[in-house]
Amino acid sequence: MDGLRTLAALLVLAACASAAVPSEPTAVVPSLPVSIPTGSVPPVPSPTAVPEFTPRVGACTSAGIGTRAMLERYFSLTSSGDAAAVLDCFARTYRERYDGADMRGSAIAFSRQGPLARLDLAYVDTVNGCDRYRAEFQFVTPDPLYPNGFGIFYTVGREDGAPRIVDGGTMLAPPERVTIVCA
Repeated sequence: MDGLRTLAALLVLAACASAAVPSEPTAVVPSLPVSIPTGSVPPVPSPTAVPEFTPRVGACTSAGIGTRAMLERYFSLTSSGDAAAVLDCFARTYRERYDGADMRGSAIAFSRQGPLARLDLAYVDTVNGCDRYRAEFQFVTPDPLYPNGFGIFYTVGREDGAPRIVDGGTMLAPPERVTIVCA
């Protein structure tokens, strides 16, 4: 008899437990009248949307200046707020290689960085028709991540007759390994 009572108690518990959990989740949706005006709500931009910028031709460079003068002009744009002028300093091939938010965002940031406290430009060499320079610079308000300033190598070549940055980085490749060719 005790075994029968235990079995009955287990069956009651199992029945109660299965009745307490619905087999499918249900949602309660209130039926309130909702009016959404059409055309008055602006579309939500995609998370990757970045303002489109095209270079303002002639804002940084022109056919009549040399490669060093173009780099000096590039560095003069650090407090201009003119990202389109900064983009004009770069060759189309460079902009296409780094197209997207990174290139435009970098141009915006560079144009708003503030004035320079120091700029040292040094010609390194010419490889495949491209002039290579070492630039060491510091802003009046130093970047907290680079309190001692920056050191960047720039490769400058002509595009449409005007000098433009075709490559840049923190190191230079040996001349025999350079694949970029400037006209």
